[in-house]
Amino acid sequence: MHRLLVDPHFLSQQRRFWDAAGAGELRSDVDIDCGGAVLSPGFIDVQHNGAFGVDYSKPDLTTAAVRKVARGLAAHGVTAFVGTVITSSADTYRAVLPLLGRRDARGREGASCLGTHLEGPFMHPAKKGAHNPLHLRVPTRGLPDALDVWGPDALRDARIVTLAPELPGCLALTQALRAHGIVVSMGHSTATAK
Repeated sequence: MHRLLVDPHFLSQQRRFWDAAGAGELRSDVDIDCGGAVLSPGFIDVQHNGAFGVDYSKPDLTTAAVRKVARGLAAHGVTAFVGTVITSSADTYRAVLPLLGRRDARGREGASCLGTHLEGPFMHPAKKGAHNPLHLRVPTRGLPDALDVWGPDALRDARIVTLAPELPGCLALTQALRAHGIVVSMGHSTATAK
């Protein structure tokens, strides 16, 4: 039998908040009548592969399909997302990445797209998971090899890149991506702390 352990400090703070709210101790600069509903910040999904029958890594992706997902996500409290494209062929990257560009919907057309998360193809084959091994690559030349696969405009909307740092060229690629303001995440890797 498993027991869920909850930090009692959290529970006391939660109780304190609701007690203060009920006693009228909490004051805001602006009051918004939500008709009994709770107003809260929206979720931001930074690893979103698609939803509602849409897969961002399929070469037949369309703008209409991305908008369908954006509207569906907003209905579930997601206000922004980063479209994740997994290890794919160069043709697929070049077809789908332009469709997942940054788009500030401001709630008019659903969730905003913050750009792309390139999860692959620079992964260790032993940790490929569901990624297609036929498309795994080693970026021995760093950024030039990455752009050969992703396409010359891939960095314009890239926000996150997941790679295996132990692969030849991945450290140079990491430095180049960081210089472009892109977050590099270690994943699908056999790297150790040593």
